[in-house]
Amino acid sequence: SCYGRHNEPATALIESNILMPIRVLESISSLDAVFINCGTSLPPNTSLYAYTKQKANELAAAIIDKVCGKYIELKLEHFYGAFDGD
Repeated sequence: SCYGRHNEPATALIESNILMPIRVLESISSLDAVFINCGTSLPPNTSLYAYTKQKANELAAAIIDKVCGKYIELKLEHFYGAFDGD
């Protein structure tokens, strides 16, 4: 994940939090697999990070629904502080 704490551009958050998980999902979509996504319990209007994580969840659920796989989203509630990700 990219949290956007270091003034990363929006494209970095989109690449890390939306496109990369969707690419992984597409690579296993032909398998009888379970895709577990670690999301966030933060409301999407909290930050760009929370927004991208929510959109990734929505897209993944729609994609997996079309290929009849199983999808689980874990909504994590452990929040890191300002220097915990360094």
